[in-house]
Amino acid sequence: MMSETNILAGEIGEESQFEGITYRPDTNTFLVVQESHMHADNTLKPLVEEIMLFPTNTAYRSMRACDMDLELSHANKGIESIQYYDAEEQGKFLFALCEGNFCVGGKRGKKAGNGRLIISQLETDANDGTVCRWIPIKTVHVPSTAAFTDYSGMAFSGKRFGIVSQVDECNLHGF
Repeated sequence: MMSETNILAGEIGEESQFEGITYRPDTNTFLVVQESHMHADNTLKPLVEEIMLFPTNTAYRSMRACDMDLELSHANKGIESIQYYDAEEQGKFLFALCEGNFCVGGKRGKKAGNGRLIISQLETDANDGTVCRWIPIKTVHVPSTAAFTDYSGMAFSGKRFGIVSQVDECNLHGF
């Protein structure tokens, strides 16, 4: 049952390219990821926007956009799902699930059971924090028992996690 307090933020029909969303409680904002975008150096990289809802919750504004320093091989096989984690003194982290196997597209990206999760840390300039990027610090191999040809979403809480595949119509749960 849908709550009457749910409100659509933004215009229907606008092509946002958003593939994943996660809440950032330390700033009361959301992070949304564009699967891939053309970077200034002519490489494809994911783009993570930090957005804040207006008080009416009917619209939002982009607070800043941070590239993820991860070069992609195909525009349609980038980052599909994200989760934010604040490790306080250790930093701010983003867990990003690659859509294709080996985090690539094409024939190799369809080789089932080779999913990748990219863990990135937020790096900002020393001045006002508007210049930012997510730096990959670790690549985690999704267990090969998740023999998916495509990865579409993930969630975790503590030691519990789940990954789903829309194409393969299945999911992996870990505890």
